[in-house]
Amino acid sequence: MNTFRCRRAVILSLVLAAVAVFGFAAPASARADKFAAIAYSPSTGAYGYAYGKACRDEAERTALGYCKGADARILVSCEDSCAALAVGDNGVYGYATADTRREAERLAIQKCLDAGGCNPRIRCWANSGK
Repeated sequence: MNTFRCRRAVILSLVLAAVAVFGFAAPASARADKFAAIAYSPSTGAYGYAYGKACRDEAERTALGYCKGADARILVSCEDSCAALAVGDNGVYGYATADTRREAERLAIQKCLDAGGCNPRIRCWANSGK
């Protein structure tokens, strides 16, 4: 009889622990999203980026803060994804976002080529921290 009560108490404890862990866990929609941004100055070729920020505005302000040039502007910002900037030897640029760094870089290079970029190279990329 004593063994039965011990087993029952252990099982009850395990069930309550499982309910506490899984039943009260924050839903996926309540997780903290992460943001990234890339800024670029066509006149100077300078760029700035930010990643893992709590909101889009913070990511964009940080990226602009790292980018020197009177014409610096945000090219791209993203949430829970990756962004990339490609610049050609002739100053033409392209940028993109995607689920992976590799895809964002591929798309940015293609956009640069499509815009007339010559020999484009990735200048920077940022992962929002998904």
